[in-house]
Amino acid sequence: MTDGVRVTSGFDGRNVPRAIMRSRQASERAVELLARFGAREATRLAAASMYPPASSPGSPPARRTGSLEQSIDRSVSVIERDGGFIGIYGTTTGYGQFLELGTSDMAARPFLRPSLDLAAREAGQILRRAFRALGR
Repeated sequence: MTDGVRVTSGFDGRNVPRAIMRSRQASERAVELLARFGAREATRLAAASMYPPASSPGSPPARRTGSLEQSIDRSVSVIERDGGFIGIYGTTTGYGQFLELGTSDMAARPFLRPSLDLAAREAGQILRRAFRALGR
């Protein structure tokens, strides 16, 4: 991956069912699963449309070279913070922050925040399937 500012997005477990959050191990695993889902969605969004034409403001960026898509770290990090866990994923491309947040000359083309929003909306369903597969 190229050097640059790490743009990250994460999931803190607020939408995780309380029964899962009571177990430290289950809580950490739940956040990891949701962050992995978010990273997959961010990769999908980064590759959703081809250039030309350029993406519209507010839409995920159009794919030119595939560098942004390839830079999304699918091996998520899970860290402990304030008694809970946070899953982190993102991109290390130097321009990722400009696409995600915009600049004074360019409107944002977010791809991380929408993936985080989708993971939050799908949290219950993702976790039920995962823990059912584990026999819990």
